[in-house]
Amino acid sequence: MLAIVHAFLFLIYAGLALAVAILLPTWVRAVGDVEALLAGGLLFLFAALLHEMLSRVVRHGALLERLDAQRRRMAEQEDELSWTRRELKVVREVLEQVARQGPVGEDDRIKEVMAELHVLKTLVTRLSEAEEERVGEPLVRGPVPLTVRPRREEPLPAAETPRLAEVREALRNDRVELVLQPIVTLPQRKQFSFECYSRLVTPEGDRLTPDQYLEIAESAGLITAIDNMLLFRCIQLVRRIERKGRPHDFFCNISPRTLADAEFFDDFIGFLESNRDLAGHLIFELSQAHYAGLGEDEVERLQRLTALGCRLSLDRLEKIEFDIGALAALGVRYVKVDLGRVTDGETEDCIRDFQYLSSRLRAHEIELIVGKIEQEDQLLELLDYGAEMGQGYLFGSPKAAKQAA
Repeated sequence: MLAIVHAFLFLIYAGLALAVAILLPTWVRAVGDVEALLAGGLLFLFAALLHEMLSRVVRHGALLERLDAQRRRMAEQEDELSWTRRELKVVREVLEQVARQGPVGEDDRIKEVMAELHVLKTLVTRLSEAEEERVGEPLVRGPVPLTVRPRREEPLPAAETPRLAEVREALRNDRVELVLQPIVTLPQRKQFSFECYSRLVTPEGDRLTPDQYLEIAESAGLITAIDNMLLFRCIQLVRRIERKGRPHDFFCNISPRTLADAEFFDDFIGFLESNRDLAGHLIFELSQAHYAGLGEDEVERLQRLTALGCRLSLDRLEKIEFDIGALAALGVRYVKVDLGRVTDGETEDCIRDFQYLSSRLRAHEIELIVGKIEQEDQLLELLDYGAEMGQGYLFGSPKAAKQAA
């Protein structure tokens, strides 16, 4: 078809040039035959050069499209190869475990892990597709940073660009590390549960803590992916620890963005429905400000979680006057308050506020957890207040999930 178009264009400008060479002397009497032939030749050369330029532009565009398609295919093949390697690694680990422990339940174990891999692969693929649809170009591994989500009117400052590329690269290649910090009962300091955080691992092996990446991930629209990956990591950890016969409860932050992500949340609920034994060990946290801004859809999704056996926690308490009954009805079983909120101000006021809050929470079967306890004198002061649960560096610093487990 393209050859026919080029032939048609050639015939048009060749015919025009021939017409000029033949008819120009009759149109302009002052022009002789030689001048007419020269004018026709010049017209033909000009049209031929223009035709060649346009042909090169068309061929260049077609070549770029072919290169773009090739890059897409290469990226897809790299993804498939990466996931094939992961799946083979999982199968090998399962077979090694079967060899150590006996053949009982190996099929179920393989199915469980493969189901987890499928959910994780779907999550990462959805992140890639969302980026690809938004920017109109493929995601290809390499030194070129991916375009952020959502699109910004102005580029990020140069100092932030490497960090943003590290965040996206860690998400793209499933390098989200689960970190745990213990929560203890007081005064015995007996380990009660863990709070889950996330760290991103760079290609060089460095760990990015939330204070290093949250702000830039928030501005780039990547925080939902991190939240979702953290939830999935927590599920994997609960399963591993429960299989060892040492079940624990885990506090896991769930952001309003995750609640608003209906597609992922439906997948996550479906996963929990198939693993109801895990749901009872999960406690999902939202800040007091986020609870206050929940809409009907978000409340309905939280109710779906609690119906499966999950519990809820209110984090970052700022105002002690709030509707405790409504939260208890929703499924909130824990309230977290930072140490500074308890001890700042006049001592008598602090004691009165703390005891007032504690008594109201106990009346609704909600437990109060005091966080950011770092020194022994702070703990002694809290014990005078009657605190029963605590969290902070005094009881244990955040550790990678494998170490904590």
